[in-house]
Parts: sequence; C-alpha cells; structure tokens
Amino acid sequence: MSEETSIRERLLASARCLFARQGYEGTSVRQICEGAGANPALVSYYFGGKEAMFEEVFRSLEMSPALASLLSQPHQAPDEGLRTFIREMIAHRLDNPDISRIIQIEKWTESERSQLIREWSMPIWRNLRTFIEEGGRQGLFRYRSLDTALSCVQALLLNNSSSPYWKDLISYGTEEREALVEDMTRFIFRGLDYDPNRSCP
Repeated sequence: MSEETSIRERLLASARCLFARQGYEGTSVRQICEGAGANPALVSYYFGGKEAMFEEVFRSLEMSPALASLLSQPHQAPDEGLRTFIREMIAHRLDNPDISRIIQIEKWTESERSQLIREWSMPIWRNLRTFIEEGGRQGLFRYRSLDTALSCVQALLLNNSSSPYWKDLISYGTEEREALVEDMTRFIFRGLDYDPNRSCP
C-alpha cells in the first residue's frame, strides 16, 4: 500500500469511527485528522470536504460477494434467497458495526444525508421484498400483509442486541455468528409460516 493510499484509508477509517460515535454534525474535520494522524488540509485534497468524505465512507464499503449479488436481480428460489439474505445481512452488520450505527443516527435525525443512505440501501431491501412477495405468491410463505411482514423481517435483521444499550437486559456479549444466523433464520421462517410442502406449481 502506498503512503498516499495509506493516508486516505486512515482518514476514511477515522471518519467512519467518529461518524458512528458522534454523528456527522458532531464530528469536525480536525477530529477526523487527529484520529488519522494527518494534516487537516488533506481532507480537502483527497475528498473535497467532510460531506464528500461521508459519501465516500459508503462508496468504499466492501461487501461480501453474496451481499453484493443481492443488489442485482435475485435469481434464487424465494426460500433459498431469503436464507442467503439473512446470512449475508447479519455478516454485513457484524463486520461493519460503524456503518450500522451511522445509518441509525442519520435515519433517526432524518438528516440531509439520509437520502444518500436510502439510495445506497433501497436496492438491497427491494430484493428482500421480492423474496418475501414471491414466496407468498408461490405458497411458501403465508402472511396477512406484505408490508408488515417486510417491516418485521427488517427490524429483526437490523436489531443490534449486542449494543451496550442492552447490557442490563441481554446476558450474552457477542453471539456466535452461526448460532445467530440459525436462530434468526428459524424465527423469521416461522414468522412467515414457511411450509415447502404448500408451494404452488
């Protein structure tokens, strides 16, 4: 890695950490540079400013191949597609905790940057909706309202029960990934009243 790339990556890492901890508005360029051990002038040089740096935090995000594939039109059967989606979304959330916190902050405050996050995330959530809707159409899933079913699955996948906020309620620290995926998949599929024997031709 070249020195220039190293500085740029350190700046992004510092920004990502501070945006997650303090929010965009509560983070200054000086703080970002102090965290990266870099001159404040380099933010303008590499990114053009703090706002552009926020956008770059999302553009530079590395996704797993399976999650990245969910950004395109899904081709899996609805039940298998949903299993993959659950696994990869949990992996993505656990591997990128700062991104999850940034998204929550910007959503809660309905900031100007929430539109950027919406543009980045909506293709992913639309594919989740497609899996649930198509599964209902084929008889694999059964639910009263597609919107309610989608909202419930989203809430489960986005919930971070390992957050310090829940330390007085949740007894475990960091759940084993495979156990978490297994439990979440079972819970979601039961909530959708999954029955592979009920599928329509």
